[in-house]
Amino acid sequence: MDPKNKRTRDVAFYVLILVILLAAVYTWTSASNVSTQYQFSDIVDLFQQEKVESFVVEGSNLLLELRDSDETVEYELYDVDL
Repeated sequence: MDPKNKRTRDVAFYVLILVILLAAVYTWTSASNVSTQYQFSDIVDLFQQEKVESFVVEGSNLLLELRDSDETVEYELYDVDL
């Protein structure tokens, strides 16, 4: 076997391992940045438990400001024109 072919194959193998490793790290870090997705029942519960200080409807988004924290909850409303 030609020594050049063996070196090229070894380098390609290490590059492949590096790409797989980088893809795994990217997947783990991007998954931790996903915000909490609220369902409609969660929004109703926030209103019933009186945790909502104020709310605003902007286009198709409902923005809620909660009493206990500085958190702003965003919920996309359904399009009723359908």
